[in-house]
Amino acid sequence: MKVILAEKPSVARDIAKIVGANQRNDGYLSGNDYAVTYAFGHLIELANIKKYQEHLSLDNLPVIPEKIDLELASDQGKRKQFAVIKKLFKEADEIINATDAGREGELIFRYIYLMAKVRVPFKRLWISSMTDEAIKKGFATLKNGLEYNNLYYSAKARAEADWLVGLNGSIALTRSANTGRTLSVGRVQSPTVALIVNRYLENKNFVPEDYFTIFTILKSHDQNFKAIVEGKFSKKEEAEKTLEKISDKALVKDIEKKETRTATPLPFDLTSLQAEANKKHGYSAQETLQFAQNLYERHKIITYPRTDSRYLSKDMINDIYQTFETLKSYQLKSYAQHLEVILERKNKRPINDKKVTDHHAIIPTGKNPQGLAEGERNIYKLVLFQFCKAFHKPVLKDSTKVVLDSNEVELIARGNILKDIGFKIFDGKKLDEEDEDTLLPPLEKDEITDVISKEIEAKKTKPLPILTEASLLKLMETAGKLLDDEDSELAEAMKEKGIGTPATRAGIIETIIRRGYIKREKKKLIPSDLGIEFVKNLEGFAILSPKLTGDWEHKLKQIEKGELEYKTFNDQIKAYTHQVTDQMKNSGKGFTQFVDPNLQDCPVCGKGKLKHSPKSVFCTNNKYSNGDCNFYLPKTIAKKKLTDNQIQELLTKGETGFLKGFVAKSGNKFEAALKINKEKAKVDMIFRPREEAKNN
Repeated sequence: MKVILAEKPSVARDIAKIVGANQRNDGYLSGNDYAVTYAFGHLIELANIKKYQEHLSLDNLPVIPEKIDLELASDQGKRKQFAVIKKLFKEADEIINATDAGREGELIFRYIYLMAKVRVPFKRLWISSMTDEAIKKGFATLKNGLEYNNLYYSAKARAEADWLVGLNGSIALTRSANTGRTLSVGRVQSPTVALIVNRYLENKNFVPEDYFTIFTILKSHDQNFKAIVEGKFSKKEEAEKTLEKISDKALVKDIEKKETRTATPLPFDLTSLQAEANKKHGYSAQETLQFAQNLYERHKIITYPRTDSRYLSKDMINDIYQTFETLKSYQLKSYAQHLEVILERKNKRPINDKKVTDHHAIIPTGKNPQGLAEGERNIYKLVLFQFCKAFHKPVLKDSTKVVLDSNEVELIARGNILKDIGFKIFDGKKLDEEDEDTLLPPLEKDEITDVISKEIEAKKTKPLPILTEASLLKLMETAGKLLDDEDSELAEAMKEKGIGTPATRAGIIETIIRRGYIKREKKKLIPSDLGIEFVKNLEGFAILSPKLTGDWEHKLKQIEKGELEYKTFNDQIKAYTHQVTDQMKNSGKGFTQFVDPNLQDCPVCGKGKLKHSPKSVFCTNNKYSNGDCNFYLPKTIAKKKLTDNQIQELLTKGETGFLKGFVAKSGNKFEAALKINKEKAKVDMIFRPREEAKNN
């Protein structure tokens, strides 16, 4: 029997339909000598840190196990599903890994495979589209699963790095700050917080500076046109001196004419799609990812969305043009003449095998969309029209630059005439609606023009804008480096050194918002007071450096390509874990103003605050934070679970009334009052006098 493991039930159902596994069972589908089962994302996790160190005091950090073990997720549904998978794996002659074709998908499968303790050989299904045709093609070209070992080692290295740096750093900073709230530190989230905070402070603290420019209105052939003095003046006096020199005539010294072209854009990868969706529709990165995932899995009308490539491979060319033929006949009938241009031109700019990694760019599959929600429809249109733009024509303009001289002051006039709207036709623009033309009169060299007016314009410098998700995603992709849109090649080169991956960036943004470092205000990302203080207190530490995180991401890519050993990277991370933990231990004092005002003072020591966990109440001034208070209140005493009101009464008054429902070791029920013993920092039971107890 062949057992296929998909990442989620919906994908398992699609695959089962193709292989003929139509019999529904508990946790899998079967038939035709196949069993198709599924995970619910991560069924297996890295072990809890307390497995290696029960008492997580500052003195016991960092915790760096020789090997981090795996353990089952605590969710009972996930545990039950793992048992189903393990049983099927044991019975299998061959296993097929059909989890998502990427780093995390590989990790999900390998952890399950290791936890199941089987030695059955496995193959890899690697597909970028969920159409029936793509799935069939994938099964016809299954790969040996061991060919993806480097991808697994990269995923394993990433997971363990996040465990080591994130847990040790977060626990150390939380214990050191002792505010009663968790202060999260992370390999990817911390530099992302720093990017947002630093841009915000730069914007808010920006002091505008005055500067001055000069423009003139000239006239020739009964037509007025604008010419400027290039550059800017920091002092008005300098601008006035130049303005005074300009006479009432200007001589044409040089005319330069050329055709300029705006190259066709590339199809989207996930990050560029998220950025565009944020700009055009205000969607968060997480919303766009979810819409795109639905379009891929449920509707099957776009290819795999979690890609970091904006290129397509040569072996796709026939399929690409077949997709355009299909679009011309159905979805884009009104654009038929423009799709004919695409089919005739066969633009090769988006085709580059060397720049296609695990997956190619996001493109439509050609399948007709049906039943799309509004968000899904908007994202699909972005993908569809970007695909069309990528294979259409460049925008062409005739550009003219005229250099004039007025009493030894150089003036520049520029004109543009749109020749071909090119790919912008898919933005809904028509040639006669275009307003970009800047017309100049028919000037000739050595011609003298009239200077009608001249003027100084006062301006102020402006700060870089506060980050939106669109601009943040671009910075994350380039590890914090600001690149112009024209720097597409440099941006591609920087991708391997970005912060996080296309698949994880949306989650990182949501995480730092959930943890209180950042908040959304319309499209803007605004740091909270906690976020600003977080960056201020950790200033100068590498944990905030986009470059360090980008270098790590590059090394993970090297592991994936077989250019770096997993152990080498892991050893470097362990060394850094010591460094970051020591830094966090000494950084907590700056967070004193963030003590949760809702926390009660400790009734025993008076110095700490009372923190509630699901099972207990404890003082933050405890030994784990290098404090001296041992007060600890379990929420279940003698098998009686205390109510919130009973706990509050005890903490506020120091004692409770007599409570029923306690159970002795003998099994007998009894009643008692609870009282805080300040000398011993514990809770005592108080019993009724015997005579009174008899009467009750």
